[in-house]
Amino acid sequence: MRGAARRHCGIAARKRLLVWSVPLCLCAAVPRLASQTSPPLRAAMQLAAEGRTDSARRLVAAVLARTRPGDSLYVEALYSRGRLGGSADTAERDLRRVAIEYSTSRWADDAMLQLAQLALHALVDVAERPPL
Repeated sequence: MRGAARRHCGIAARKRLLVWSVPLCLCAAVPRLASQTSPPLRAAMQLAAEGRTDSARRLVAAVLARTRPGDSLYVEALYSRGRLGGSADTAERDLRRVAIEYSTSRWADDAMLQLAQLALHALVDVAERPPL
């Protein structure tokens, strides 16, 4: 029994190490995310930072409504909506669109990083659930 308990602790410790080391590696690989260039989108991110995410989402939705798909501002607004997503599914959908449909945009790499972080958080949530 003692050996099994020791192995279980070792596995748990390795999981914790993995959970904390992967985000650090991701952050080290990408120095910083590109900042928004459009004034309305910068204002939306500022609103979100202040805790007013509903207002930020409305502002981003207005930018998306008045731009054409394929326009650089549209891609930036789509990326911003993904960052402000109300749920992980919504955020993942928008970030995937940026990463796949607009893979040559300046936002594609940042969208991929955000997708990786979403996936990592999902893994952490699964790993932290108690066994059945």
